[in-house]
Amino acid sequence: MKAHPSAKIFIDNQEVDLINPIVVKEQSEWSKSILKFISEFLDAHKEVSVKTSGSTGTPKWMKISKSKMQASAQMTGAFLDLQPANTALLCLSADYIAGKMMIARALTLGLHLTCAEPKSEIELNQRFDFCAMIPMQAMANMGSLHLIKNLIIGGGAIPNNGLKQLLELNHSGIYQTFGMTETLSHVALKKLNESSYLAPPGVTFSISERGTLEITASKLIDEKLITNDLIILESESSFKWLGRADNIINSGGVKLIPEKIEAILSSHIQNPFFVAGVPDEKLGEKLILVEESSKPTVLVFDNINGLNSFEKPKQIYVLKEFARTETNKIQRTKTLELLIKTLR
Repeated sequence: MKAHPSAKIFIDNQEVDLINPIVVKEQSEWSKSILKFISEFLDAHKEVSVKTSGSTGTPKWMKISKSKMQASAQMTGAFLDLQPANTALLCLSADYIAGKMMIARALTLGLHLTCAEPKSEIELNQRFDFCAMIPMQAMANMGSLHLIKNLIIGGGAIPNNGLKQLLELNHSGIYQTFGMTETLSHVALKKLNESSYLAPPGVTFSISERGTLEITASKLIDEKLITNDLIILESESSFKWLGRADNIINSGGVKLIPEKIEAILSSHIQNPFFVAGVPDEKLGEKLILVEESSKPTVLVFDNINGLNSFEKPKQIYVLKEFARTETNKIQRTKTLELLIKTLR
């Protein structure tokens, strides 16, 4: 595998030798991960190993074709009109697909990639044409986001209060992404002030009988991928996301979508939280709210517009700390297990 002739990667203000990206003992772990992936991506093997985040299950390793990573990079480049020698910033861990794809994009598209330590607050002191962040980073660096021309945010939902603040920036180049490890990062993007996700070139959408998203992207995945994401299909290149089918709660015969309820409640709750269904003799499943706090937020559900009687949580619980993945995503099932232990 060869890098684009314009590609450059910088760590600690030093340009990486792409012919021989050496890992030495004195380097930090985050920079070692970057150099290791550069070596893997540019060697003679056709695949690389990638670890999933574990947000919907146990983290696992999977083999991914380098040619498919290149195809994904080219799709993103076409969607955002990225050109050789455009500047990019890597502030995500290179241990996971999102960070690896930033490096693959630089090597494929010929970007000049500056690598920063993957932490919440990033020292942004120059302009970049392109960057990817998780919601926590975007919220922690709002005062500097004007320095980034195209920012993609993924890896989890943006809290409602954070979304409101981001919208107030009036930045037309901030996108939310939709994707998973199996699709090599994102296969859809939407601007913050819009509700529809759009496909990059080479990706089309359809809807299953269950109402879930189906993805066709021959350059990325060998077969049509049927997801557990409930959507409203607008066209073969756009959809509106509703929530996860595997999170659906059946309460008294009424199907409830947690993500819809959470979107309404998020403007009333500052702490991390989620809603879930727990067994109930009368309803089958009872809707509850779980909040990461030492004491619950005082809520008067009758005063919250947009919730019907079934969508109002029947009980509120608190946990001091949620179970999370290494990439800081809330693990709902494990957190519920922790809650049950505390109630025994």
